[in-house]
Amino acid sequence: MDQVKSGKPADNSRDPSTEEIPQSDLQAVEKLSGQQSPQRAKLDRRVRDELIALCQAQEEQRRRIDAANQRRVDRSQVDSEKPSTDEGVNSTSTSDEVPVSAVAVESNQILNRLSSESLERAQGLYEIGKSGSEDAFHTITDAFDDSMIEVRNAAARALYDWRSYRAASFARALREARPDRRQRIGSSIATSGLAAEAVANLNAASREDTYDAFSLLFLMAKTGQIESLFEIIETHQNIQTRLMIIKLLALSGNNQVLRRFAQLAENASLPAEVRAALTEAT
Repeated sequence: MDQVKSGKPADNSRDPSTEEIPQSDLQAVEKLSGQQSPQRAKLDRRVRDELIALCQAQEEQRRRIDAANQRRVDRSQVDSEKPSTDEGVNSTSTSDEVPVSAVAVESNQILNRLSSESLERAQGLYEIGKSGSEDAFHTITDAFDDSMIEVRNAAARALYDWRSYRAASFARALREARPDRRQRIGSSIATSGLAAEAVANLNAASREDTYDAFSLLFLMAKTGQIESLFEIIETHQNIQTRLMIIKLLALSGNNQVLRRFAQLAENASLPAEVRAALTEAT
């Protein structure tokens, strides 16, 4: 693959999960596909279209962030003005205290019930994802708001299998998501094991598998989930995999990434080829 260079973004203060994806980045990702069949080219156009739509949605969401933050501040101020009821609660307490052991038993029962329910919800998502329907898509993406990590991981797996254009599915989910859900989607790509599988496919024999892997990791990096990718740069045994991760992180356009690149480039323990790529990316 051709070396991809990243320009430096102008704004240090932006949340990576709400930044636009520059058109040059999208073009660079598109070039990674190389020569493709007509069917594959159609799927990749779908990925590109979803990424462009994601850019537009992120711009609109950024305009809503300040208003949402202000509403939270207003609500907290109202809550702080309410009279405290702690004193009243203490005055009505009796000596009939519940034993700590009883509380522990009840807590364990609740946790066991939650665990069982979360496993049922996760299994349901696997089945729903196979349908490939629009209703399934919305059910899956809603599951990223679940409080249980097992359910969120199952949602990532279900979305991955929802339809064949996998990167486009995640790009659409990110485009339609609120910033907090977008963060959870990015995190779930990592915790579900999808990111590890994608890393393994970066140097696959199939160019299509490599393109899919690169696109998925690129989307994860755009949500700000970058720590596991930096670990790969520092420790992975395959030099080409390290170089691929440097390329996709450079595409993310994150100032934090560029600063980390500059620091790692001075690490003499890294292979010379990796340090050279880090220097060039900055």
